[in-house]
Amino acid sequence: MTTPVTLALPPAVVVSPTGIQGPRGNATLTGTGAPSASTGVDGDYYFDTTNNPNSLVLYGPKAAGAWPGSGVTLSSAAVQLAGDLGGTTTAPRVIATHLAAPLPVAQGGTGSATQPFVDLTSDQTVAGNKTFSYYTTLQGGQVNSEFHLFGTLGAFGATPVGRQTVTGAKGGNAALASVIAALATLGLITDNTT
Repeated sequence: MTTPVTLALPPAVVVSPTGIQGPRGNATLTGTGAPSASTGVDGDYYFDTTNNPNSLVLYGPKAAGAWPGSGVTLSSAAVQLAGDLGGTTTAPRVIATHLAAPLPVAQGGTGSATQPFVDLTSDQTVAGNKTFSYYTTLQGGQVNSEFHLFGTLGAFGATPVGRQTVTGAKGGNAALASVIAALATLGLITDNTT
């Protein structure tokens, strides 16, 4: 005689009708030309890509079923950024910049695409040897230690010249005349001797 086996069957699967679709989240949309009233939902932003990549026009956010009357042009040649670019770190730093033109000195830049810039408007120490490729005008101040001049010198508007050679015998006036002429050539004295 065999013993009957009882099997437990799973409950019946009930398929419910589809529920109501929830609202979609906000999005950033793109297209050519200004967005129409039927484009997007409240809270969306929209990029007009007509002049991409030279510039984009940003609209938004859409509110009360309408887009703002005019968008904001974001040009690759002139985008202004404000705020803390480095975040909240104690030592923010700029990793890379992409500027279409040199940043003016008045805005903290060098004003040049090729030349480095040192702000000398405040007291500071500039270490190491420096080579000036053109005439340097000192309009005040003093040199408090060694000063080595290599090249030419022209004082008080005199044409810069190299090291002068003094000639003549020390026992007569020839050497003195040579020194006077050399100093006058450098612009250090005015020779009114007779």
